[in-house]
Amino acid sequence: DEYTFVVLVTPVGDYYKGGLSPVTAFVQTKYDRAAPQGIGDVKVGANYAADILPFQICKSKGYPINLYLHPKTGKTVEEFGTSNFIALKGDSYVT
Repeated sequence: DEYTFVVLVTPVGDYYKGGLSPVTAFVQTKYDRAAPQGIGDVKVGANYAADILPFQICKSKGYPINLYLHPKTGKTVEEFGTSNFIALKGDSYVT
């Protein structure tokens, strides 16, 4: 089988205060979102509910978004509170 990875990026307006510009994320170490320490080990719509309390914490510290780490190791990036995470490393992407 062959697969093509495609990322579709379509601006829909300002999502964060300040417009379409980089944001600083709060690295959340006490909570997981879609993981065993969150509300389950599968990603479903209800996983967003697990971000409510952690989001209130990060917002009180002046950050607009949580950045969650891998639930078992805590050493690699898992996802943002409102979106997935994709980074470029050299000529490849990391998800």
